Amino acid sequence: MHVKDLMETDVITIRETALLEDVVRLLHEKNISGVPVVNESNQLVGIVSHRDLLRILFPYYDSYYKAPELYSDFDMRECKAAEIRKMRVSRFMSEPTYTTHPDTPILHAGGLMLARSIQRLPVLLGGELVGIVTRKQILREIFKKNFDLE
Repeated sequence: MHVKDLMETDVITIRETALLEDVVRLLHEKNISGVPVVNESNQLVGIVSHRDLLRILFPYYDSYYKAPELYSDFDMRECKAAEIRKMRVSRFMSEPTYTTHPDTPILHAGGLMLARSIQRLPVLLGGELVGIVTRKQILREIFKKNFDLE
């Protein structure tokens, strides 16, 4: 079985110029945990996920060591989310983005996701984003096929 056999082809994307609040709304409304990021030419430039959103609420090591008192009040850190709502996606998206090809065997794609600790892989064909595949899709298909699940 190959990635093309189970990838989602109606890919939801977001522009790199979008704001944090736009990403949060999109993920919430579509009930998804991550989305590919594209530039003005619709070329894949990154990916943003719940993991990236959580990471921006925590300090970078150098800022923590310079002023640890700013990070010990977790109630105050929660309020930080409102302050950064206008941050551009390009500042916190993950890059480089690992990708796969439609003809990649699904377990090869799954192995890459496991090795890189990622949940989803954009699928490119000739440099164009044509789909996305997730760990959940791969596992569901493998177990469905091998355990006679419906």
